[in-house]
Amino acid sequence: MDELRLASRLCSRLCHDLVGSIGAINNGLELLDGDQDKETRREAMELIQFAARNLRDKVQYFRVAFGLPGAGAIELDLRRSRELAVNLYAEGKIQLAWPDDQLIPTLLPEEHKLLLNLLWLAGDALARGGELQVAFASDAHHFTISVVARGRGVKLCDDLRNALEGRTPVDEIDATAAQAHLTGLPAKHVGATIPR
Repeated sequence: MDELRLASRLCSRLCHDLVGSIGAINNGLELLDGDQDKETRREAMELIQFAARNLRDKVQYFRVAFGLPGAGAIELDLRRSRELAVNLYAEGKIQLAWPDDQLIPTLLPEEHKLLLNLLWLAGDALARGGELQVAFASDAHHFTISVVARGRGVKLCDDLRNALEGRTPVDEIDATAAQAHLTGLPAKHVGATIPR
């Protein structure tokens, strides 16, 4: 039952993130329906195109962040993960700083999920916008993925931090914290430590 509750919460969260783009497409279509001048029709088409791109980028991101490795022949490499993140944050208040040369040869599927979920969680902490920085470092014994959120009022609230660290009982996790809880699972699977 705990898994069902968690799946329900996550579905609620994903639907919440997608419904805005779907609503914008609907609004654009309503503007097109009727005798409108050329300028209104042009603005409606721009709205539809923007919202459709946004919807596509979110669905592709979620597909890798939450889907099964290899599902639908998803090719998991770091360039693909970077491309998904760049597209997700291309138009909005958050700037993504992930240089193209900050790539390493191989990540495990769980590490891709961890990276994409950390980015999404960090993006949520930037309610007023800001910058997300991604970097990697390694030595003979350790590999580090660094995701840093910088912006005005940036904060990871306590309920998300507790869910991320697996300290919240599953039946107490709400739709907002479900993604944080699921971010902690691949971290545990690969033996990663998420610092405070």
